[in-house]
Amino acid sequence: MRRTCEIGVLAALALFATPTFGGCPFLSGQNEDAMNPGGDRALMSSSSSYDSSSGGADFSSETYQALQADITTMFTDSQDFWPADFGNYAPFMIRLAWHCNGNYRQSDGRGGCDGGRIRFNPERSWADNTNLDKSLTLLQPIKLKYGDAVSWGDLITLTGNEAIRSMGGPVLGFCAGRQDDASGVDSLELGPSPEQEAVAPCAVNGTCEAPLGTSTVGLIYGKFHGACATGPGADPIDAPEAPWPGTCGDANSTTFGRAENTFTSGFEGQWTVEPLVWDNEYFKDLLEYDWVMTESPADLVQWFPVLKEGATETEDEIPDIIMLTSDIALLNDPEYLALVELFASDQAALDEAFAASWYKLTSRDMGQFQRCVGTDVAPPQDFQLPLPEAPVDLPDSDGAASAIVGILSSDPSYPALFVTLAWQCASTFRATDYLGGCNGARIRFSPEKDWAGNQGLDEDDDSGSDGVHAAEVDADAEAQEDGEDDDSAAPTVAFASVAGVIAGVAAVFAPLLLEL
Repeated sequence: MRRTCEIGVLAALALFATPTFGGCPFLSGQNEDAMNPGGDRALMSSSSSYDSSSGGADFSSETYQALQADITTMFTDSQDFWPADFGNYAPFMIRLAWHCNGNYRQSDGRGGCDGGRIRFNPERSWADNTNLDKSLTLLQPIKLKYGDAVSWGDLITLTGNEAIRSMGGPVLGFCAGRQDDASGVDSLELGPSPEQEAVAPCAVNGTCEAPLGTSTVGLIYGKFHGACATGPGADPIDAPEAPWPGTCGDANSTTFGRAENTFTSGFEGQWTVEPLVWDNEYFKDLLEYDWVMTESPADLVQWFPVLKEGATETEDEIPDIIMLTSDIALLNDPEYLALVELFASDQAALDEAFAASWYKLTSRDMGQFQRCVGTDVAPPQDFQLPLPEAPVDLPDSDGAASAIVGILSSDPSYPALFVTLAWQCASTFRATDYLGGCNGARIRFSPEKDWAGNQGLDEDDDSGSDGVHAAEVDADAEAQEDGEDDDSAAPTVAFASVAGVIAGVAAVFAPLLLEL
C-alpha cells in the first residue's frame, strides 16, 4: 500500500512540469534547436529592431495613454518609403493586426498574435502578408521608444484597436499580456512546411480541410492595399466598359507609383465613399445597387455598381466604389443576406457585433479572462470560458483533505486511480492558447469525460459509489459542518478528488481551483 502511494505521488508531482509546446506535455524538455534542426536563420528576425524580450511589460494608465497617443500620431505621418493611402495608415494597421491574430487555429491553439511571430518566417512570407513588413517598419520607432514595456504582439494588436477607434469605430477593450517569441519556430505547423504536412496535410492548396482553419495554407482573409504616391491616384470610373484607367502601377503610363505595378493583391478601388469613416454604408450599397462583374488592372475579377431598375438616382450619383466576389456572395446566401439587411438598417447592431467579433479575433489565443492585463480589459466573454468568482470565505481545506485521505485509505487501488484522474484532468493543458487543464473540472462533462483515455474513471465500485463521487460527498459534508453554503463549498467539492492527491497523500490542498 505504501509503495502504491509513493508511486502515485511521484506520478502526480510530474503534473507540475508545465508543457511549453502545445499538444503533448512530454515536449517541454526540447529546446529551440531541437525544434529547428540546422538553425534556419529565416525563422529568425531580419532586423534586430524587431526583437523583444518583453520582460518589463508596463500597461499602467500613464504608459497606455502615452502609447495610444503615439500610435494615433503615426497614422497620419505619411512616409516616403510607403505613402499612406488617403493619407492615413489606420486601415493598413488594421490589416496587420487582423493577419497577426487571424491565423489562430482552434484545433490545436496554434497561431494568434501572442508571440508576435508575424515578424518571422513562415508567417512573414505568406502571400497574404505581402507588404506587412512595411507596417512593422512604421511601428518600429514606437517599439524602440517603449522597449520591453510593450511586446510586439501587444503593440500590433493595440495599434489595430486604435486604428478602429481613430476612425470612429467601436472597440470593446484590449486584452494585453502577450509575450514575444524569439523566432518563428512555433508557427511552422501553420505551414507551408513539412511540420504542417505531418500534422495537417493538404494535398491541394486551396482545398484544405480541418484541422486547418482555412482552405489555403498561408491565407488570412486579406483585403487589398495599394502603394500609390500621395496625391491623385486612380481615376474615377469613366465608363463601365473601361473602369479604373488610373496611372498608379500602370506599365503603359508615363507616371507610376513607387515601382511598376505597385499593388499588393491586384484589386483596385475602395468599398465605401469615405473609407476612413466608420459607418454601415458598405451594407447599404450592397443592397442599393446591382453589381456588374469586371476586371481589375491585374486582370482579377471585381464588381462595380449600376442602378437598379426604377432607381431615382442618376448615373452621376453612383459612388466610385467596388466589391469583390466574396462581398457579392453575401447577397446570395439567405443567412448572410439577413445579416446584410440587419446591419444596413441598424448601425447599433453593427457596432455591437463588430466590437465583439474584433475582440474575440484579437484575444482568442490569450486564454482565460484572468490572463488579460491592462486598464482597458473588456468584461469576461463567453469564448474566454469564464469561471465563477472565488468565494470570499474559502471552504475548510483541512476538512476536505481529511475526507480525501479517508477515501484513499479505504481501498489499495484508489491512489493509482486518483493519480490517473488527476493526470487526465491536468494534462489537457496546452500552452499554445492556455486552454485545458484542471481548472474548471471539465473532466466531469462531455466531451472530456467521454474520451477513450478517460473511460473507467467514473465507474461505480462494489458499494455503488464511485471514488470521485464519494470524495465529493464527504468533502461536502465537511464543508456543511463548518457552516459553508453550497456555492462557496462547490470549488473545494469539485476538486477534492482531483487536486488533493497532486501534493500526495498528505493532501496539501489549494482550494482556489474553480468549477464551472
